[in-house]
Amino acid sequence: MGEVHLLTGEISAAEKTLRRAIAINPAAAVPHKTLGRVYFRKREYQVSVAHLQSALRLGIGSDEDLHYHLGRVHQMLGNRDEAERNVAIVRQLKAARQSITQERLESAVGEPAGPATK
Repeated sequence: MGEVHLLTGEISAAEKTLRRAIAINPAAAVPHKTLGRVYFRKREYQVSVAHLQSALRLGIGSDEDLHYHLGRVHQMLGNRDEAERNVAIVRQLKAARQSITQERLESAVGEPAGPATK
């Protein structure tokens, strides 16, 4: 529900819902990630990065969106190296995802996917 509130611009409701979810289960990564996005929207970058890093620590390290937001918050905090490191991770994850998609297509069709040749 916190994600829905965030997407509809109900920032206070999102924050309240996500704080409650974390109080119930502090080891849940997704509420930390979404709360990090809430604090980013509120321009509370230190709090944002703390929640995003909690989500990373709790096990969603291969999440492009998480690393994108970590990169953005580090950029806003002036942490250029960390911002660039997270952008590089996003690129790696995206390339890996595209490679897996390509392999699945080739497996389903039985031949390499790509442009048609005559």
